[in-house]
Amino acid sequence: PGGRGRDRLYRERRRDADHPRLAGGHAAAAHLALGQRVRPRPPAHCPEAEIYSLGGATEAAIWSIYSPVRRVESHWKSIPYGVPLLNQQLHVLDAEGGACPDHVTGRLYIGGAGLAQGYWGDVEKTQARFIDHAGLGQRLYYTGDLGCYRPDSQTGGVYVEFQGREDHQVKIGGYRIELGEIEAV
Repeated sequence: PGGRGRDRLYRERRRDADHPRLAGGHAAAAHLALGQRVRPRPPAHCPEAEIYSLGGATEAAIWSIYSPVRRVESHWKSIPYGVPLLNQQLHVLDAEGGACPDHVTGRLYIGGAGLAQGYWGDVEKTQARFIDHAGLGQRLYYTGDLGCYRPDSQTGGVYVEFQGREDHQVKIGGYRIELGEIEAV
């Protein structure tokens, strides 16, 4: 679904610069339930590269969440979706808008500095996807994705695990497509 959280990022540290050089790849790195394999090692031609999973939505600065991919455990259903990037927030909320506890699946909402104001010229779609959350005191975007918080034994914090989509939307060649549209044809 949507390639969210399943993009692979190689971060190469250049010897002659302080800034990392970034290059991403679509959908190669993550949903192990689909039988795909992820190698948490960089390619031979850039051995100092680090691999990251990135996710997010166009409506919220495209990339909002990340997770370093240093290992892949055989029991994982997917690569951890991760933690929010700087100035971004990711919330796992229940149907009433309350925060879900660890291990409980809920709806994923993105907030923060990169959040769009809405859809240009489409008030109805904007009202369906963007909310003003009174309890959090911020505007949020509902991604259509499902996820849950998982404790992170290495950091003592939590990360978000992607659990799928609430609808039947997929991403093909970078375009969001409802499976019902294909079935109707």
